[in-house]
Amino acid sequence: MIDGLAMEVGDGRSTRFWEDTWLQTGKLKDSFPRLFLISNQRRSVIGDCGFWDGIEWVWHLQWRRELRQWETDTLNQLLNVLQSVRLIADIQDRVVWKFDKECVYSTNSFVQVLQEETLDEEFLQFKFTKEVWCAWISAFGQTWIVPSTLKEHFESWRSVPMRKERRKNWLIGFFSVIWIIWLRRNDAIFQSKTTGVGDCVEQSFSCAKEWCFLEKLRISILGKSLLLFHLQRRADTSPSTAYAYSCSVSQLGYTQGGRPPTSSELVSQMFRV
Repeated sequence: MIDGLAMEVGDGRSTRFWEDTWLQTGKLKDSFPRLFLISNQRRSVIGDCGFWDGIEWVWHLQWRRELRQWETDTLNQLLNVLQSVRLIADIQDRVVWKFDKECVYSTNSFVQVLQEETLDEEFLQFKFTKEVWCAWISAFGQTWIVPSTLKEHFESWRSVPMRKERRKNWLIGFFSVIWIIWLRRNDAIFQSKTTGVGDCVEQSFSCAKEWCFLEKLRISILGKSLLLFHLQRRADTSPSTAYAYSCSVSQLGYTQGGRPPTSSELVSQMFRV
């Protein structure tokens, strides 16, 4: 059975106990390999691994020989896993698609899962991209264990404790690496153009530096706009504030057609930033 498909158990007559994926933990033969080897029911369906006692299902697993003590302990672990299983006598087992909330397979959901897995590989698993990430990790004096998904990577990147300003640069660095890897990937696919690891690392640092500068510039402009907005609102009632507003407009070069901007014009300026 391929990844993404699982069995939803009803009466247990169509699902193999050991070899099918019907529990969140995966196939039981993989979770309990030793018990699988000594089982007398390796090819049996779930419905043959127990019996109905009235309306209650009772597990009855059979073995090729008497279990040793440590195997008995493992069996108890297996039975604990099976405690949550509820068979339904009058409903047949069915195949479900794990990546859809309705459990129904569709081409769109399959493509989405495929794209996510492809992105995880391209951004994390290839030797080229690993070296780019490692350059950033090293520059910030951090250590790194390669995560399995891009989402896990972002969560671990975001959770690194740092001072506020350094943390901002660190987060911008994450997205700059993603952006540069994506651009170089497209160059390779559509233009047959390759970029060395060193160039890619340098481009990611340059990109992050530029983004950090633009962020500071944005905050600076926004702060000035807020100051002028505050001064302008009070200019009509306070002569000293009116003078401060006039001086600030002149120093910062905030004019609209040779005159000081109005409150609404300042608000528009703030939201254009």
